[in-house]
Amino acid sequence: MKKLIYPTSLNLIEKSIDLIDGFIVGINSLSVNIPLVIEKEEITKFNYDKEIFISLNKNIFNSDIEDLKDTLLYLKDKKISGILFYDLSVLKLVNELNINIPLVWSQEHLTTNYLTCNYYYEKGCTYVNLSSEITLKEIIDITSKTKLLTIVPIFGYLPMFNSKRHIVNNYLDTFNLDKNSNVHYMYKENNYYPILDDKNGTTAYSSKILNGLDEINILSKNKVAYVTYNSFNIDDNKFLKVLEGENPDNLFNNTDKGFLYKETIYRVKKNDKEN
Repeated sequence: MKKLIYPTSLNLIEKSIDLIDGFIVGINSLSVNIPLVIEKEEITKFNYDKEIFISLNKNIFNSDIEDLKDTLLYLKDKKISGILFYDLSVLKLVNELNINIPLVWSQEHLTTNYLTCNYYYEKGCTYVNLSSEITLKEIIDITSKTKLLTIVPIFGYLPMFNSKRHIVNNYLDTFNLDKNSNVHYMYKENNYYPILDDKNGTTAYSSKILNGLDEINILSKNKVAYVTYNSFNIDDNKFLKVLEGENPDNLFNNTDKGFLYKETIYRVKKNDKEN
């Protein structure tokens, strides 16, 4: 099982290079929820003997199509291990343009069952980036039944939603408030939720840091191909200690197991009124 990180900077990649098998970065204007986005030409800076995954996970609009085409064609002959995609235009264009780069189905909240995984395998995908909202049991079950190689988030703040609207910046502008940081916090029910508002919109993250490191051996035994560590909003030195094997519970006071042992149950609200 291999270890991938979402780095926040080139400096963090260099510091962690001996501790990881690869990393995931985004391309400016075509990525959301990715701590490090670059111009496509900067990919040549990565002269490491490591796997490089590119996340093109933005909802693609008509105005983005030419940029997406140019980016895919530019990456075509580069040493790329995989392209993470959300919008199906990426899948379509990769096939139309004969781009020979492995695809990662990465629709976040939708990558939750092996049947759809196998559908995307038939469509030419190689990997699936599994949802952070399924249990450890479900991860193992999907991995055993899909033909796709599975990628599992194991550490870091988890993106809960992304909006194209600039929710925070609009609020600050409306009330003439200063923007003192790129990361803002929403306080609710004794928890602080990090919120990032950048040029691609607004992303809200979990209040807790996922710590699934105790489950790594189980995931490895059950043939999970990759685990990911997200460095967003985390001090570099602490992040490096986590990569070195230190228990995050010793470094942070806001960790939990996410949904690894928490089943999602849908209930229809009882109608108390008589018809």
